[in-house]
Formats: sequence, structure tokens, C-alpha cells
Amino acid sequence: GMKLSLQCWTFNKLTFFETVDKAAGLGIKYLEIYPGQKLEPGSKESVSRNMNEETIEAVKKKLTDAGGLKLVAYGVDSIPTDEKGARKTFEWARRMGIEVLVTETTPNDVLDKLATQYKIKVALHNHPKSWPPDAVLKACKGRGKRIGACCDTGHWMRAELVPVEQLKKLKGRIEHLHFKDLDKYGEAH
Repeated sequence: GMKLSLQCWTFNKLTFFETVDKAAGLGIKYLEIYPGQKLEPGSKESVSRNMNEETIEAVKKKLTDAGGLKLVAYGVDSIPTDEKGARKTFEWARRMGIEVLVTETTPNDVLDKLATQYKIKVALHNHPKSWPPDAVLKACKGRGKRIGACCDTGHWMRAELVPVEQLKKLKGRIEHLHFKDLDKYGEAH
């Protein structure tokens, strides 16, 4: 089924640990983490795909202690396109339980192969000036079924694209969604 998660960026003024507590208090079970969020008050550590072993264990413990919250996605962050760097990212994602890597990195044969091997999706995120649906479809041509779009309805609105039309266009290549509550089109909104 569908997993409705909280993008931790929603609480970007809080640390990751504070965000976990807030999410648990709201009854949220799934999280999308983002790079750069401070781990906890007073800590110099932050969330990233390059977290050390101690930080990884602290994150897992916090999620368990908060009632068993699960990480389902990570982004928006780049993914190395070389085999060694990409494999390190996919290994980390698998270890963290992450199902989707949200990125703006152009997919290549390495990412396609590792997405299939690790059963982790690669979703191209559409900020207002990046990855419009036609570009996503072009980048996915000839790629495996785990490479697709992270459809951000708010950014489509900012780019003056009608979200429902874009979702129809991307049918079969939607890997992840970001919903925003906007009611006006254009950059200023």
C-alpha cells in the first residue's frame, strides 16, 4: 500500500531528533530524511548519506524509542554516478531501510543497475527549474522500472504546470510524491 510520510524538511528549524518526536506525537509512522538536518540539540552531527557508524546507530535507536518510526526516503541529494560511490550510497540506504533515493542526479547505467540490485528506487525531483516531466521521461527511456519521478505538486504549481496533467503524463514512472498545499500558479507563490 501507500506510505504517507513526513518530509523532515517540514520541521527544518528543528533537529532530526526533535522532528522524530514531533512526528511521533502526530501519529506519523514514516519519514523522509534530508541531508544537513542537525542530529540533535548540541550535536555537531547531521543527517547525510555519509553518516558515521555512531550516528547511524543513534538514528536507529531514536526511531525505535519513538515507537518504531521508519525511514522510507532520503532526499533531495546527489548520488555519485561512479560504481564505488553509488554502491556506498545504496548500501547506506539499505541499512537505513530507505526505499527511495530522491535526487536531481541524471540516471546512468550504474544507478539503473544498483537500483535493481538493491531494490531501491531513484526518483528525479522536480524543483521549479529541474526535471520537468518530459525530461524525466527522456531520462527514464530504456531504464529499469525503479528509475522515475519524484513528483512535487508545489514545484509544478510554481512552474505553472497543472499537477493532474503531469501525473497522467508520468504514469508508470512515478516513484515518489511530494505534496504541497498551493492554490496559485507561478514562482512568487
